[in-house]
Amino acid sequence: MIYYGLTMKSDIAGGDLYINFTISAAIEIPAILLVYFFIDRVGRRAMVAGSFLIAGICLLLNWLIGDNVALVWGMLQIVITKGAATVAFIAIYTFTAELFPTVIRTTAVGCCSMIARFGAVISSFLALWLVEAQGRLSMVIPLAVLSLIAAVLMAVLLPETVNKPMPETISDVEATRI
Repeated sequence: MIYYGLTMKSDIAGGDLYINFTISAAIEIPAILLVYFFIDRVGRRAMVAGSFLIAGICLLLNWLIGDNVALVWGMLQIVITKGAATVAFIAIYTFTAELFPTVIRTTAVGCCSMIARFGAVISSFLALWLVEAQGRLSMVIPLAVLSLIAAVLMAVLLPETVNKPMPETISDVEATRI
């Protein structure tokens, strides 16, 4: 939801919509490169949870500061948030595939992707409705809360999968659970 919410309303920091969208889209290239070079070094869980944490903190800062900051600082917060959301969005596909056993891996990744698309639809409507009804900063609160909740849940509930054998059967997964 965070990724799509920020993509749909890239002008949340104010300023020109087209310039903000271009900058917001351009940050995805370094974010993808960051995932490519560091996902095996940092670990999947730390990368995804850390990205959600960074996005949530930046969104909260954007909400707390509000309109009392220069445009460039508001845009910088949104760019960092979009970059962090992109890192999480890219890395979570690798992480998801490694969490499930071979016998259900494609089905599980497909179900997770479908749920993510529901989140995309909800965030599109939520972002547009909140901005119209309450102003541009009201969209930040739900995205920040969801981002911080996702960071905590990822860090606490899911195992690290880097440099570990992928599970083959459901009993392999059950054996690794705490």
